Amino acid sequence: MEYQHDLKSLDSCLVYASTAQIVEWEGSKALMLDGLLQLDGLRTTSGSVRVQIGAEQGCYPGIAFHIQDTQNYELVYTQPHVSGLWDSIQYDAHMQGSNIWQIYHGPRYQKSAQIPMNYWFDLWVDFFEDRAVVQVNDQTPLIVQGLAHTVKEGGLGIWTYRPAYFRNFWAGEIKNKNLPESAPIQLPAGTVTEWFLKGQGVIGCEPNGVLNLNKVLPFSTGKAVLTRQIQAEADSCLDFCFGFSDEIILYLDGNEIYQGQNTFQGFGSYNERGYIEQNANILRIPMKKGRHEISAALCTTEPFGWGIAASLQGENLTVLPLH
Repeated sequence: MEYQHDLKSLDSCLVYASTAQIVEWEGSKALMLDGLLQLDGLRTTSGSVRVQIGAEQGCYPGIAFHIQDTQNYELVYTQPHVSGLWDSIQYDAHMQGSNIWQIYHGPRYQKSAQIPMNYWFDLWVDFFEDRAVVQVNDQTPLIVQGLAHTVKEGGLGIWTYRPAYFRNFWAGEIKNKNLPESAPIQLPAGTVTEWFLKGQGVIGCEPNGVLNLNKVLPFSTGKAVLTRQIQAEADSCLDFCFGFSDEIILYLDGNEIYQGQNTFQGFGSYNERGYIEQNANILRIPMKKGRHEISAALCTTEPFGWGIAASLQGENLTVLPLH
């Protein structure tokens, strides 16, 4: 497979965008896009994709692959307006209509890079099975291991939130399918790797320990209730470490013990992004001998990913199996 499109026209393009027009930018004809554009008839399970990108304002231009429909695809994009910061390259699965970057953060999913404004730059992605390698120009690449979607075949295209410029799209066979592995994730002791989702059943967490509710519930659902049961062999204390998005109320045996909110607040600092981080909150909960139930009622208020990451620890305590 080898495919080229100079993006100087919209021929053979499926346009799902608020803006898609051919313009002159930095001495070249180019596509000004705001949204998703898929190359018609181009589908693959693995491959290598390159496109040239230009930006003159804050925007999020990148490459979409494994496109199933306008609501579901893998996505890697750049952020020229935060060039040099930890998330100037971002992996972000588009799932059930949401960009869920608040779930996929950290060195497996984000990388610093120098991304210019007002100049063309190259964005590459190689993808095979559950991995992708993402590179801007000749800088050190981001290695993504554990792509979020289970479907590993689909269309190819380009995407941006807010207008950006694209030219010279190229796709071909991946030369080396032995893609490098990312560093292993060391989850804290007591990490909860499965939850019981009321109305659905047992749901497993992502490799980074986050329960991705977007995999089973669209943003429009609005609310989900998760539970785990704990056996206390004697009077004890439970250390409950957790992070979440967007809003949560926690219950122990039906009694409210915590409520909070964690949403996107801006670009001023890391803590304002609304990331789901397991050790963001710590509760020490007294427990009497016997069986108890922890419940988490989660609500979503913005389409950037919703879920929870948590660990449960304590002496004389056992987290009971779900199966």
